[in-house]
Amino acid sequence: MIDVKKLLIKILQKLRFNPTIIYDTKTEATQIGTTFEYTSIPDLEHYNVIGIRFSVHESTQVCWMVRGTNSEVGLIDVPTAGRYRGTITVNWTNNAVGIRCIAAPNSRFDLVYFKTIYGIA
Repeated sequence: MIDVKKLLIKILQKLRFNPTIIYDTKTEATQIGTTFEYTSIPDLEHYNVIGIRFSVHESTQVCWMVRGTNSEVGLIDVPTAGRYRGTITVNWTNNAVGIRCIAAPNSRFDLVYFKTIYGIA
């Protein structure tokens, strides 16, 4: 008889992966608006899943994107200074990540940025 627990443990051990940092430069939005600003990520073509460390003011999270999906991820932070809103997207065809700052008080669009991108083969 098969021990399901042991089988599951073996499968999970085989699925181990180590994300690779493929980009590690702080890239800020340069304006407030609805148009994405794209940054070329040369090694993006080698990965099917990426994690992007995305920040909007004091709100930060790693956003996972999967090749073949056309999605965008948005974050909002509302400190006492006002409402910040930013969005990122991936252009898989052109190996680029897009960022936009949709709202920021006092034109502080530089507080909407991404930094590290992790790649998973």
